Amino acid sequence: MPEKTYNVNLAIGWCETAYNLAAFELVNGEFAALGSSAKKASELETTFSWPLNQLGSLAVQRGKMDEARSYYERATRVNMNDAEAQLNFAGFLEDQGQLAEARLHYQIFLRVVTPELAHMVPEVRERLSQLGQP
Repeated sequence: MPEKTYNVNLAIGWCETAYNLAAFELVNGEFAALGSSAKKASELETTFSWPLNQLGSLAVQRGKMDEARSYYERATRVNMNDAEAQLNFAGFLEDQGQLAEARLHYQIFLRVVTPELAHMVPEVRERLSQLGQP
């Protein structure tokens, strides 16, 4: 195996390992460790939105709103079809009083919603109704 191919495969393997560790930590409520694992996964793989979305949620929990916004922006930019990231970013923006941006991300959520998040559709429609038009 050529060295370049080996290095790329090794980097992908490390990213998958960091992602899997972060997912395990999330499921088991190990939020302190989740931050470092998700951050490592996001550094190793810049085209995967899940760790960025999780880091955004952790930043909100820690009261680091500028950091949260940055992670959510990156997550939704990396994968516009990540319904969970769109929903989290929309809720974050609404909480921050940035209603026009929140509306946009709620609308994107409705376009890309997955079966796992379909139960959120009525609530998102209600939020959009309450936010009104710009």
